[in-house]
Amino acid sequence: MKELLKTDLRRMLKDKLFLVAIFIGLGLALFTPLIYKALVLVLEEAAEMEDIFGMLFTAKGILGTSFAPLNNFGLILPVFLAIIIYKDFSYGTIRNKIISGKSRVSIYLSLLISSSIIMLICILGYTLIQFGFASLLFDYSMDLKFIEDLPYFTLTLLFGSLSYLFITFVIVFLCANMKNMGLAIVLYFGGCFLLTIIATITSTAHDALEMMSNQEVWTNIFGFLSNINLFYHLNFIIGLVEKYYISDLIYIVSSTVIFGGLFVLFGILLFRKKDLK
Repeated sequence: MKELLKTDLRRMLKDKLFLVAIFIGLGLALFTPLIYKALVLVLEEAAEMEDIFGMLFTAKGILGTSFAPLNNFGLILPVFLAIIIYKDFSYGTIRNKIISGKSRVSIYLSLLISSSIIMLICILGYTLIQFGFASLLFDYSMDLKFIEDLPYFTLTLLFGSLSYLFITFVIVFLCANMKNMGLAIVLYFGGCFLLTIIATITSTAHDALEMMSNQEVWTNIFGFLSNINLFYHLNFIIGLVEKYYISDLIYIVSSTVIFGGLFVLFGILLFRKKDLK
């Protein structure tokens, strides 16, 4: 297992697509804050008012866009990871590992761990660089300094990392068990869009029902359905709310462990029976 992990991680880190992903992430991390800054300057000049539009953008606000799964780097990174993973199958590397006596469980877990490391390197690197550059162009927050908000910043990185670990589990599951990479990518994005739509519907229903009387049961049901959906947290909570609650920690951690664990479990079970040619 240890040797498998070293081999897989070395291959992924040396893959040209990984380097391309790094450069794209770096470009987006620098380009996005610059676009926001240019927009602020244009709006301020057009309105002939200082600082009013500058208050609309902060480094903390830009941090909240870093983990969006269907925006910027979050849209690109899963595709690159899927291509890198699938090279093991298209080049016959997986089959050779099995022939050499490696167990399928070890192969799957090695692929999962190495993919998770690559995903976290990319998404956290992108997030930290974008946040750091945004901090040079904007204030951290309209009413807080960074050091005062350090726990919030740390939890944002933790929640984002856990959510992208779940995304990695899904991608590895699809790539290891689908017959072609195109189908895996289509299914992934189809699932992303579907879960995002569901999150929008359940959160909207929850907010509407919360304002009504005698709807506590349905309010709790829609609130629960929103909270167990990691794409609800990625799109509406992580880095986008003023503060986190204990419930956010509980739901994000438990959803990652439970649903991510199910993808790992069924991924291994299916991979053990897969016909590798």
